[in-house]
Amino acid sequence: MTVSITGATGFIGRRLVHKLLSDDHKVCILTRSASKAASVFPASTYPGLTIAQQGDWEACVRGSTAVVNLAGMPISTRWSPEIKQEIKQSRVNVTSKVVKYINHAGNADTRPSVFVSATAIGYYGASFVN
Repeated sequence: MTVSITGATGFIGRRLVHKLLSDDHKVCILTRSASKAASVFPASTYPGLTIAQQGDWEACVRGSTAVVNLAGMPISTRWSPEIKQEIKQSRVNVTSKVVKYINHAGNADTRPSVFVSATAIGYYGASFVN
């Protein structure tokens, strides 16, 4: 199976890449920063891993069995109106781009059959009203 992943250098993405590679799947990391992805996943440790900059995303998506979208600005900061907008746009823009590439990926032989998208993780605990 070939899986293309956005957000691969993040908390969940790193673990997902490790798991997929350890299960002998092919992984294409869709990234804005090839240098960051290469520092997290050095070629000497991760042979066969593909790192694709934005201009190469469409080619990776085409031919993938699945696409996992985990991209987005971290949410662990104070949320000013500007930061809220950045957080939202960081998710909407990447998701829209990935969906467009899936829709233009051609026939059933080249189009991913699975698309998974998650935007954040968090635990809020129990709250009690006094």
